[in-house]
Order: sequence, then structure tokens, then C-alpha cells
Amino acid sequence: MTPSALRLLCLPLPLVLFGCRHAPPVPSGPIELRTEGPPAGEWATVALTLSGSSADSKTVEECLQEAREAGIRLMPGSTAAGTLVIDDKGDSFATADGAQRLPFHTATNNAKCRISLGKLAAIDAKVRTAKSEPEGCKSMGSVEGIDRGVAFVVLIPGNYDSAVVNAQVQALQRGGNFVVLDAVHQFGTDLMINGRVFTCP
Repeated sequence: MTPSALRLLCLPLPLVLFGCRHAPPVPSGPIELRTEGPPAGEWATVALTLSGSSADSKTVEECLQEAREAGIRLMPGSTAAGTLVIDDKGDSFATADGAQRLPFHTATNNAKCRISLGKLAAIDAKVRTAKSEPEGCKSMGSVEGIDRGVAFVVLIPGNYDSAVVNAQVQALQRGGNFVVLDAVHQFGTDLMINGRVFTCP
């Protein structure tokens, strides 16, 4: 065999070796999420279970990422517990006691994870929101709540509720307990909320 023919024969080999990547394994049954150790700035511990035909390893990583960034520890068996369903027939979140049920429509899985974690951690009780400035409260500066959408195969714009949770978590991490939601902006697929943080008695 000539050297030229040998080179042609060997050329596809790297493409085979490096081009074939296995998709992440799809877990079977409900998945109880657990973070490894306490996240930085931990302020809540909750139990979140993933379920549904479309809940895969990527969804697990997305929820773990959202929990770490928010300072929420995921621990099976925690008092505050709920299930996020990612399914071809429809996505939804519900607390274990059935007190809260929330269907999802247009949102990324990151946004669904973030909103579900916010519900379990009772972020609305810890950081209130309003459109007007509260009285008798101390200003702590501005905040930008962001939810990033995607434009891949289908367009999924940023989600408003997820951006609000993002602003609330930032306020909480800075010692605030109130956010004034001043304006909403859409930048491509991303949604941003400009607000101000306050600490109130």
C-alpha cells in the first residue's frame, strides 16, 4: 500500500474516535437531587425531586447549578419538599403537601428549576416585591434580575418569574428583604428586571 493510500485510510479514524460521544444516561424513575456539601452563602435547605419522561442527566445538572448559585442546599428528606415534572405531556411543579401547584409553559429548564427552588425556599416570604418604594425602609442599591432564554431549534425567551426570583435571591444575599421592580427589558432571548433593594423592619 502506498503512503498516500495509507493516509487516506487512516484519515477517518480520529473522526470516529473523537466524534462519537455518548448522550448522558437517562435516569429511570424519580430523581432525588442532592448537592455535595453546603453551597456558598447557604440560606435554605430543601428537597427537590425530578420526575417525568424528559427529566434527564442534563436537567439534573441544571437544577444543581441553580441551587448552588442561589445558596440553596438540596437534601432529600427535608421538610420543604416538592417535585418538578419535566414531561412531554407538560411540565409542572408541586409541593409535597399539595399546597402549591404550578404549571410551566414557555421557560427553559433552568428557569423551571429556579422557580421551583424559590417556591420551596419560600423566597416570596423572605424577600417581598412591589412596584412602588416602601416606607420606612433603608435603600441598599440597585439589582438586576436576569433570566436567559435560548434560541435553538425553538425560541424560548427569558421568563419573568425566574428573573424575579433571581433579583430576590441577590437581595437576600446582600441582606435585603424587599425589592422594588422598576422596569423590564428584553435583550434578544434574555429578560432583565431592573430593581432596587431595601431592608425593611
